[in-house]
Amino acid sequence: LDKQPDSLSSLVTWKQIQFTPQNRRGIVFWVLFTLWCPIYSAWNAIKFRPDRYLAFNPFYSAVLLFAKIVRPTPTVLFLRSLVFMINRVTAKSRFLCYLSDSIDRFGLYLASKVVCMTEAMRLDLIEFLGWVPKEIKILPNDLPPFQAVTAAAEIIPGKFNIITAGVLDQRK
Repeated sequence: LDKQPDSLSSLVTWKQIQFTPQNRRGIVFWVLFTLWCPIYSAWNAIKFRPDRYLAFNPFYSAVLLFAKIVRPTPTVLFLRSLVFMINRVTAKSRFLCYLSDSIDRFGLYLASKVVCMTEAMRLDLIEFLGWVPKEIKILPNDLPPFQAVTAAAEIIPGKFNIITAGVLDQRK
């Protein structure tokens, strides 16, 4: 749905999903998107004949089902987070958690290779599934050793200070 990033390599073909609703919140968007995306992906699989599918969430691995039927090729699933764990702390309804978990399990089953960022993530994933994906790898997201904050004047004693990499949202 997003526009092509400026920093994307010219070796990667970027295809933006054509989908009219812009508001990505709510059940109406997700129902329509979940119905549209598999059809759109299959059409583009026929048109572009990819040699590999890449997904960054089990949901997207799952919606590639029709694409994989019309153009069988491996799917590499990179996991940046485990949605089933996020769903538990955001207090989603039991039905939505069940539905999301089922789609995630299906997407993980369809993936040819699953890539996690940490060993802990890999173990949580295996516990969630109750089985080990066909091929599961770890691509460490190592950071250099933490450097002490040099701008000590910006840290106010007695105040709540947060240092974060990524989006700081309500659930965090």
